[in-house]
Amino acid sequence: QRAKTNNDVYSFKGSTTDAQLLMMDGALGQMASIIGDLIRVKATGLPMGYDSIFYFIYLVYFVVTTLSWAIKLQWYTPILMSLLHLVVRCITELGTCLEDPFGNDITDLPLDKFCRAIEAQIAA
Repeated sequence: QRAKTNNDVYSFKGSTTDAQLLMMDGALGQMASIIGDLIRVKATGLPMGYDSIFYFIYLVYFVVTTLSWAIKLQWYTPILMSLLHLVVRCITELGTCLEDPFGNDITDLPLDKFCRAIEAQIAA
């Protein structure tokens, strides 16, 4: 049986054309490159010293700004500093969660979904 494709090229049902093979090869090459990049991200990580340096700068910044703003803002200083602390802490926690993109957490990459999509594309 012959089936007409979108490119007006005739091929047998169930067989793959050269164009489809080239597309699959390109997609698999991109996927392998991306997976390699992700593995390098996981293997490299950030040195523990970065966290300690960040927290030291964080402490110094909040102590100095609290003391410098206390004269002008008076009783609004604790409220403002609490909000600033919350924002900086949320950004820090988000960065820590995104350091490891593999696993089953909410912030991790949906690798199972990607694999199912690739399997569906190959089967189609």
